[in-house]
Amino acid sequence: MCITVNTVYAKYRTYFIYLVLTTIVPLIIIIGFDLLTYRYLHVYSIQQRRRLLSVITRQMTTMTLFHIAPVIIFQAPFAISQCYFLTVGISKDPVRGAQEQIVQQFFNVLGYGIYATSFYCYYVASKRFRKQVFNVFSLNHQRRNRVRPS
Repeated sequence: MCITVNTVYAKYRTYFIYLVLTTIVPLIIIIGFDLLTYRYLHVYSIQQRRRLLSVITRQMTTMTLFHIAPVIIFQAPFAISQCYFLTVGISKDPVRGAQEQIVQQFFNVLGYGIYATSFYCYYVASKRFRKQVFNVFSLNHQRRNRVRPS
């Protein structure tokens, strides 16, 4: 187990790296860009009301909305747990410390769920993406061209 000796670095790591860089900034960036994309597509669709909304615009809107849910499901509890675990410097009995470490590891693993769910969100939301994935996986069954000497 690594132990931080420098108290200034320990506070920097706890408050800035863990809380700001790994929780708050990604949450703001992902939700912000998803909402901006949705807003742009919504404004674009209102301006183009005479024409039908294109398939690509509908797919982008659906994929954006599907992407916001995992951010809330995975990243928000991780951010809340990081705020709670800022009390790591307070002395506690060993059983309480062990319980908090187990819970903290659970939320650390849960925090990585946001990066693993993008594929599944796009797979569920986009018919074109599903067809492309199917084509990639079914490519092994196709005949391959071979050059035969004459």
